[in-house]
Amino acid sequence: MDRSYQNKSFQGSAAWPVSGKRNTFVMRNNRSSIAGSSRMSVSGRSSQSVQVITRTRLHDVKLFGLPLPVLVTEALTFADRSTAVSAHISPDGWAWLVCGRRLLIWQYKQTLAMAQQRRPPSTQCRELTLPASELAHRADLVWVYTKEDSVVPACIAVSPEGTVRYWPSIAYEGTSVEDSTDLQGQECDSLTSISSMGCILATTTSTIVRLQPEVSNGRHCVTCTTLKPPQSILGGIGRRMSSLIFGSLPTAGGAEAKLVRVTSVEKSSSNKDQIEFIVFVLTEHTLQKWSVTPYDVERLLFECEVGRRIREAFQEKIWDSQGGNPDEQESWLLDMQATSDGVAILAASVHPQISQNMQFSIATLTTDSAIAPTRLKSFTILKNEVVARKTEQDLSQYQLLIAGHSALVYSHRNVLVFPLSNLSDEPDVIEFRNEGERLLGGSVCANVPVFFSKTHGLVAVSPLDYSPHDFSSQNDSIAFGADVSISECGDTSVLEQDLEELTAQTQSVDARMKAAFLYHVSKNQAQCEALVRELFPRQEMQISDVGSPLDVAVVKVSQDLIDDIPARDPRWFDMKTSNISLSSSTSLHILRQVEQKQHALDLFFNFLVDLKLWERLSAVVSLGVVMATTHVLAEQAEKLVAAIALHHLQSEHGTLIETAIRLALDMEGEKPTGKLNAKDLFYRKVSGIQRAIQVLVKWCEDQAHSERSPAEVAKQLSEVNEIILEVVRQVIQYRQQKEEIFQPNNHLEVGLCEYLPWTASVGQGGLREALLKQQSLTLKFGARSTGDPKLKAKLYDQVLNIIDIILDGKKCHLESVRGSNKFTVLFEQYQKVRSNLIEPFVEDHEYERAVMLAEKYYDFKTLVQICEITNNRDRLDTYIEKFKDQDFSQFLFSWYIQEQKPGRLLETFRAGSGLSAAAQNASQQAALKRFLGDHPSLSWLQHVFLHDFLTASDTLSTLAQQETELLRRKKSMLSLAKLALLASGETEARSDQRVLLDAELDLVAHQEDLPESVLVAHGYDIDTLHVLTPSELIQLLICNENQSADEYTFKKALDLLKYEENQKSELRHKIWCQAILRDDWLEADSDIPLNVVQKTIFYKLVALIVFMDTTGQSLKELVPPKDRLLEAIELVEKLPDSESFKYLLSIAYEHFEIALAE
Repeated sequence: MDRSYQNKSFQGSAAWPVSGKRNTFVMRNNRSSIAGSSRMSVSGRSSQSVQVITRTRLHDVKLFGLPLPVLVTEALTFADRSTAVSAHISPDGWAWLVCGRRLLIWQYKQTLAMAQQRRPPSTQCRELTLPASELAHRADLVWVYTKEDSVVPACIAVSPEGTVRYWPSIAYEGTSVEDSTDLQGQECDSLTSISSMGCILATTTSTIVRLQPEVSNGRHCVTCTTLKPPQSILGGIGRRMSSLIFGSLPTAGGAEAKLVRVTSVEKSSSNKDQIEFIVFVLTEHTLQKWSVTPYDVERLLFECEVGRRIREAFQEKIWDSQGGNPDEQESWLLDMQATSDGVAILAASVHPQISQNMQFSIATLTTDSAIAPTRLKSFTILKNEVVARKTEQDLSQYQLLIAGHSALVYSHRNVLVFPLSNLSDEPDVIEFRNEGERLLGGSVCANVPVFFSKTHGLVAVSPLDYSPHDFSSQNDSIAFGADVSISECGDTSVLEQDLEELTAQTQSVDARMKAAFLYHVSKNQAQCEALVRELFPRQEMQISDVGSPLDVAVVKVSQDLIDDIPARDPRWFDMKTSNISLSSSTSLHILRQVEQKQHALDLFFNFLVDLKLWERLSAVVSLGVVMATTHVLAEQAEKLVAAIALHHLQSEHGTLIETAIRLALDMEGEKPTGKLNAKDLFYRKVSGIQRAIQVLVKWCEDQAHSERSPAEVAKQLSEVNEIILEVVRQVIQYRQQKEEIFQPNNHLEVGLCEYLPWTASVGQGGLREALLKQQSLTLKFGARSTGDPKLKAKLYDQVLNIIDIILDGKKCHLESVRGSNKFTVLFEQYQKVRSNLIEPFVEDHEYERAVMLAEKYYDFKTLVQICEITNNRDRLDTYIEKFKDQDFSQFLFSWYIQEQKPGRLLETFRAGSGLSAAAQNASQQAALKRFLGDHPSLSWLQHVFLHDFLTASDTLSTLAQQETELLRRKKSMLSLAKLALLASGETEARSDQRVLLDAELDLVAHQEDLPESVLVAHGYDIDTLHVLTPSELIQLLICNENQSADEYTFKKALDLLKYEENQKSELRHKIWCQAILRDDWLEADSDIPLNVVQKTIFYKLVALIVFMDTTGQSLKELVPPKDRLLEAIELVEKLPDSESFKYLLSIAYEHFEIALAE
């Protein structure tokens, strides 16, 4: 397939319409032919002359860039008819021509880097020799790029058979290196640049290879890596959703898919070091989205079926109404270009049963997420020239470009220009019909469509209301708006104001600033600078002042610009106020008026930068908070974007938007007067554009509570959501693209300002309340009420996108107050709102949508819950790695503990278990170890899993020492600690520890031996018996309630004294007193006193001690002196006849002394 353009990216273009009207039969019009035209010089608003080749009613075709080198002209002139000739135009300022094996490279315009270095463009043409090939070389298989450390570009060329030749510098042809890709006979189709990461090589059968020039061991080489989808891709949500909506996808083992186009887009990032390219691969059936980064493995984000969907759209839009059989229809995907939020696909269809004429269309898909699109965003039939049916080879010549506000469909002989605002409009047709004329390639350079004409060289197609200077300029614009020029300002009649009248208003700071701005535009720098110095003397400016005269004036002038009355529309003459107008718009068409205001605002920003006022901006109070002035200016620029987006949507949602406009004017008490209509009034005051969304939400609420059927309400909610989401999407896209430009100045005091986007603020000036209400209405009366599966899925997607907008705004505000006193309170509010918004998806089992939001906004609780509900351990492992910098693992550990699921925690992270990838990750094991350090009740298990039995024993011993709540838990800990010590093999080295464990187990055994009756009598719960201290054990053993106590019981009590240090003496004394009081010493028969004594527990206890003590040491330590017992108060009080007791006790002591002596 012959292709001459690989678009690098599409940014800053007009919004895509959601869909177009049906158009079946089209007549030719707006045609201009290059044939017979001559080069002529026309003078425009620029002093520079431009050679115009031809002019249609809407466009000029003009020479572009530097003249063609002689070598290129000669090659085109003398090439044989049999020699394949093709060309490529790079947006970077380089072009190349392939003629046979000859490769000619030259510079056609100066780059921004060269302009900054004041280095003129090179006029030299370099010729290189391409690898030998039996097939024809093409310019699509060549890429020329400039490395950061080099002035002369490098070049990569690939033959159709797959031979790669790399020149590190095109200045030295002999320094090339060559390699071969193993493509197994596949034919190469194209190269697509991915900047410093190399190129993407694609074959005609859709094999994708990454070519990366490198230096290895001091030598240049090219690394070839084939991009292969993972084996589990069919299990991914993107593939599942695509299969659900579009049908099953071709598998890797199926028939080879014919390639249509590969294009790449650099993903925007606030971190310039984090480079990521998105690569789209369109085959005859499917669309793939890949992510390519410098260091990671290439990832296939999704693959979805589009060929079938486009075929069905053709059938629905055209052939059904004419009775065509769907099976007879033929359709082809022809080309693809990236758009701001996805891709646009050029397609063609013919129905031989009805007509041999071919119909063309442009379909768009939203691809800005990792989830495959479930439907076409728009599908528009083009009003194209009726073309006789072609072969598939002829179809390959039709290609698509997106530039500025236009979509261009071109072939070798024709260029059709369609307005993006309404693709179904009649195209402007440009034909190249000279003999030998042929378009060899096309590209977009600085938002200008440029073509390589075999006869004229490089030519640009430009709208007539643009300055020729814009297109012939050799320098890239570095202003705020890439399309803005001084000459374009002339279109808006900014220079027609009476500057003397403005400067005479000395008391009005904003009026005098307007005058300075106009002096700047008219290049009267002396007057401009003098007026600025007078208004804002630098030495008197307080940089950190909130609401300084400079900041207030800048915001006022900026708002006047976007709310200005059209200067040349006579219907507004009666509406003009006494205030001085800048006439920022002059067109009679509403859309053009808003676009002109956008251009004028960019000029105003450039004025602030050039006069060094931008760097002095501080802050103002806006939307109830102190905001950086630059953020307020960004808000005004965003509202212009919103107004343009809303106007573009009127082609499809005209009735609904007109209703919103009428309601918005009623809310403000405005009514059209004279010949002005509601649209005129509404779009004039751009600062109030949010009113449209607010009244649309109110209208939805009224419909939801009306008598309409649930199906009708759901459809109305869906339509309103399409409008809201498209408008806000374009606002946020603009906000992201211009983020660096509107960053607050560094001199602002930290914590002085907050950033509260108008899309996230409350009140009449913001959208937060409206978005929250619309989310609630869509969920309750839309997604949960409709029975249509497709509509339900669409509504859930819309709810997701609305929530995304809400949380994004909350997050922006939160980040702006980080480090201040407000942060903690706002963060808690953010967490609550986040949970409340995402939770309904979990309740409705919409897990994938919940996951998308939870991943983006770090709602770890939701992520863990879903993984638990779905039992998806693989996904949990992915999150642990993906969010390791956000301490996801620590959150997961805590969640398991809070939810009382310690078993799940250990099962998930059990090292060597083979159950979880996280268990094999050393870093995760280290994180778990840190966490378990604060949770020793679990850490010992991890030590066991790691076979660190000694540490496990130590941990369990410590836990047992600390355990006081449950006796059985303490016993288990002690038993496991002893078992772990035995398993460690360190029993001998740790003999002291084993002794300690045995002693503790003895204590547990003593407590277990206590009679239940004693425990119950003292109020203890048998089932949840807590750990008793040695003192408490002794008290229970010897208490009166222990009626079964004997000498062995009291011996246990004495044995427990070794565990008690503080009250050892007192407890021993009490034990003996209780042993004595167990018997009736007064009623005993005194005839045989020794027999009486021998029957007492006291005697038996002493006898037991004597029997068990072979050394006599225990007797001395355990048995108290006789005198101390005789003097014991407890005994004196309870044994009043102390003489009898003394007598018997003395007999007992005497008997033991005699026995021991013998």
